Amino acid sequence: MEVRQKTLETTQQVIENQMRVAQEIASLLGETTAETKVMLNKVKQLLIDEMPGERDEHED
Repeated sequence: MEVRQKTLETTQQVIENQMRVAQEIASLLGETTAETKVMLNKVKQLLIDEMPGERDEHED
């Protein structure tokens, strides 16, 4: 196999690998961001519930 062809194939493999890794990272970031949002909203609600009289000021 000539050098040019091998270089083209290797380049394509690198591109595909980088795209796959980027998609996996984006998926993980999305999952953890969603989980963090849920947990922080639960903590926020617990804090709001413990503050009688100030509840209306903090609701979104």
